Amino acid sequence: MAPTNRAFVLVALCVLSPTLTRVSNAATTNPFIIGGGSTTPSTSGGTTTTAPTTASTTSLSTNPTDPISTSKPNTLFTSVTHPVTPKNLDAALLKKPIPTNEFWTSLVFGSGTGNVYVNPYVVWPNTVAPFGLSISHADEPTVNMFTAKAASDRAMSYTTAKQADMGFSSAETGLGYTVTAFDEFSATLVYKASGGTSSLTFPLVKGMAYVTANYAGLTPVIYTAHSITGVAASTAVGDEGKKFTITLSNGDTWLLYSLSASLTLSNSGKELRASGPVTGTLRLAKIPNNKNTQFCFNEIYRKSNTSYVTSLYDSHRWRYPIGGQLNVTVLGTGLAGAYIYFKWNVAAEGAGATNSQTFKFANGTVANVTIPMLHFGFPHHQDTIVNATTSSFRLTNLAMMSPTKGMMQAFEGDRWILREGDTGTITWTPPNAMQTDKYDGVVAALIDDLALDFSATTGNQSSNYELGRQLQKYAMLCQAADVVGVSNKDCITKLTSAMANFVKNKQLTPLNYDATWGGLVSSSDIKGNTGNLTDNGNTYYNYHHYNYGPFIYAAAVLRYYSSTWGTTNGAFIEELIRDVANPSALDTYYPTFRSFDWFHGHNWGKGLVDTSANGRDVLSVAEEINFAHAVRLYGLASSKQNIQNLGMALFAVSRRTARRYFLINKAQNACPYKYRDNKVAGIATEGQVTYATYADNSTEAIHGQHMRPMILPMEIVRFPDFVLEEWTMRLQDYAPFVNNTWTSALYSNLAIINVTAAWSTLVNLQPYQMDPTTTKSWVLFWAATRPEPKLVNKPNIFGPWGNSTCYEPGPKAKMIDLLIVFGTCVVAGACLVFAFCVTQNPGRRSGYTKL
Repeated sequence: MAPTNRAFVLVALCVLSPTLTRVSNAATTNPFIIGGGSTTPSTSGGTTTTAPTTASTTSLSTNPTDPISTSKPNTLFTSVTHPVTPKNLDAALLKKPIPTNEFWTSLVFGSGTGNVYVNPYVVWPNTVAPFGLSISHADEPTVNMFTAKAASDRAMSYTTAKQADMGFSSAETGLGYTVTAFDEFSATLVYKASGGTSSLTFPLVKGMAYVTANYAGLTPVIYTAHSITGVAASTAVGDEGKKFTITLSNGDTWLLYSLSASLTLSNSGKELRASGPVTGTLRLAKIPNNKNTQFCFNEIYRKSNTSYVTSLYDSHRWRYPIGGQLNVTVLGTGLAGAYIYFKWNVAAEGAGATNSQTFKFANGTVANVTIPMLHFGFPHHQDTIVNATTSSFRLTNLAMMSPTKGMMQAFEGDRWILREGDTGTITWTPPNAMQTDKYDGVVAALIDDLALDFSATTGNQSSNYELGRQLQKYAMLCQAADVVGVSNKDCITKLTSAMANFVKNKQLTPLNYDATWGGLVSSSDIKGNTGNLTDNGNTYYNYHHYNYGPFIYAAAVLRYYSSTWGTTNGAFIEELIRDVANPSALDTYYPTFRSFDWFHGHNWGKGLVDTSANGRDVLSVAEEINFAHAVRLYGLASSKQNIQNLGMALFAVSRRTARRYFLINKAQNACPYKYRDNKVAGIATEGQVTYATYADNSTEAIHGQHMRPMILPMEIVRFPDFVLEEWTMRLQDYAPFVNNTWTSALYSNLAIINVTAAWSTLVNLQPYQMDPTTTKSWVLFWAATRPEPKLVNKPNIFGPWGNSTCYEPGPKAKMIDLLIVFGTCVVAGACLVFAFCVTQNPGRRSGYTKL
C-alpha cells in the first residue's frame, strides 16, 4: 500500500479509539475528557476542535488506550493525604488525579516557579518585576569539558543556559497565576488579579513554535534581560494587525505578532510597553541563529535562513495550539506496528485565520489548503512520521535547537501520525538457541541458584524498590530454568511464597493510596518526616516505572505458570500498571500516563522531588525498557490484549528514544560532538546531560546503570554497533580492573558482541562481582543465548525522514568494518568525519531529509 493510502487508513482506525484530551474546569459531559468536556475552551474567542463522543470499554478490548480498570483502588491500600499539597491549581482540578511527572508540574508544587521545558523554548513564571512569563532559548548548549588530562577531549556535561531572553507581562500589577487546564501535551497558565476579570493566559504546549499570550483587558509589556537594540514595526504581509522585529544586544532577533489588535509600543531599552489595555492574542517567535558549531547539521539547518524563517512565521501566526489529544493503536499484519496519533487542539484569531496556501501532493497535483498550525518535532518524530506526504502535513526547513535532544524541525500540520514498525517480539524464551558447549555451565549454576532461600532475601527488605528487584531476579531464574529443561516447579513455589506478603500489602513498607494527587505511594515518608528520597523516592512519585516494573515482571512470570495465582492477584498487580501508565481518562483514580511522555517518547523521573534547576530526568535505559517489557509480558500471560498492546507501544517508542538520545553511537546527532565519546547520557535531565550518576561517578556505574537488568530484549535495544563503540572507546581498557558488583553487568553487555570473551569472565564470577539484582545462572544463561557477531544490518532506527543524522550504514556493513580513529566513524557504506557527511556508496543518501 502506498504511504499516502496507509496514512489515510490509519486515520480511520485511530478515531475509533478513546482519546485522551484536555482536563479543564469546564463542566461538561464528554467521556473522553478527564472530568468531562464537549470541547476544549478557547482562550481568546478563537475556534477550536472538538473531541470524539463515544468510547469502547469492553473487557476484551485490544485497544491500548482503553482503561485497564475503572474500579476504586484496592482496599488493601490505606487512603492517605500526601505531605506535598498542590498549589497554583484551579480548585476544580483538585478533585481529579493530578499529574506528578509532567513538564509543567513544577508550577504546582514547591516554589511553583520552576523551569517549564516546552521545547524548543524554556519558560517560567517571573515572580519579581516584571511579573509575567519569561522565555529563554539558546542556539547551542554550553559544553563543560573534563579537566583531567586523560579525558580533556570529552565533555563532562552540556546544558542550556536559561535567561529571560524575552517575556510577556502587563503594566497592571497584583496578578497571581493558576493552572486551569491540562492534557497529555499542554497546560494552561492564567494570570489574574484577585476578584478581577482581566487576565493573561498562556497555553503551554510541548513543541510550540511561538510563545502565545492571550490578553484580556490588560496592557501588554514585552521585556528582556538584554538590551533592545532595535524595533522595526510593520503591518504583517497583506493582513491587519502589527508585526514587530525585535533585535537584542546578544545578537538574537525575535518576531512579535499581534493577531487582531493594532499596537503602539514605547521602547525603554529593556521593555516594550503598549499604549493601553488590549484584548487579543500576541505571539513571540525567535529566528534561530545559525552560528552553532557543536553539531553536524544537514541541509535543513542551512536552508533555515532569516528570510525563509520570517516568511514561515508570518504565514502561520494566525493559528496556535492550546492542547492536544493522544491516541495509540497497535496493528498486525500489513500495517504492522504501533501508531501514535497526535491531534493538536488549535485556536485561530485574526484576518488570516482562514488563509490558504499551496500544497504539492505526493501524486504531483497542486491545491490550496487552509494553512495548518506550525509546530516543532524532535528527531525521533522526524524519523517516524508517516503522514509526511499527505495534504494535512508537511515538513519545513525551519530548525531550532532543543535544550538536550538536538535539533527540532518545524512541521506544518494539525495532526501527526507516527509509526513504530518494530514493536519487538514478545516471548518467554531467548530469540537465539543456547550454545551447546555452554549448556552444562548454565545448568550447574541454575542448580545452585534454585537452592537459594528466596524469602530470606525478600523478607527483610524495607525498600519496595529493592524488594521488587529481588523478586524479579528470582522470577528470571524460574524463567531460565524452564527454558533449559530444568524443573522450575519448586522455583515457582518459592517465588509465590516470597511475593505473598507484597500482594497482601503486608511487606515491611506497605503501599498507600494517595488521595491528594491520585497514586500508589510508599508509606515510607507519608508523614513527611524521613526525607523525600527514602524508598527510592517512591512516596514522591520518583521513578515509579523503575519501582513497579520489577513487581509487574515477577507477576507476569507467576501468572504465566499459575493461572490460579493470576486470578487471585491480577487486580492488585494491574493497579501498579494503572499508577504508572493509566492509559485512559475513564479511569478517574490515576492520572493518565504518569511517567510516560508520549511527546518525548520515554518516562520521566523525579515526580514531586525538586525539579527547579534542570527539570525531570532519565537515569537508566535498562529500567525504562524493563517496565515496558514487564507490561507486555503481563498482558501476554494474562491474555489481556489491551495491556499487551500498551506494553508493545511503550516498548517500541522507548527503544527508539533510548537509541536516539541515551545510548550514543556515531550515527547520533542529538548531543554535541564533545559529548558523544562518552557513549551514554549518564544523568539526562530536561535541561542538562551529565556523564555521572547521583551516587557513584565511576565509569562502571555510569555505564552499568543503563545495562541492568539485562533482560532478554536488551539485545534489540543495545545494538551491536553501539555496544562495540562503547566497549572499544570507554570500557575495554577499564573493565579488566573492575572488581566489584558491576563486573557482571559489564561482561553481560560484552556478550552481545563477543560471547567467548564475556563467558570466560562470567563463568568465573565471584560473589563480590555479582550484581545483587541478578544471579550467576542468569548472566550465564544470557551470555549462552547470544549469537556470535554477524552483520550489523540493524533495523532502520533512524527513519526515512530523519533529518539530524549524518550517517547511514552500508547495506553489508560488517561489525569488523567499524573503526574508530581520531573521532571518525567509518562503516562500510558511509563515513562521518566531524561535521561533514560523505557517502562512499553511490546512490545512497547520507541521512539527509528528502523534501
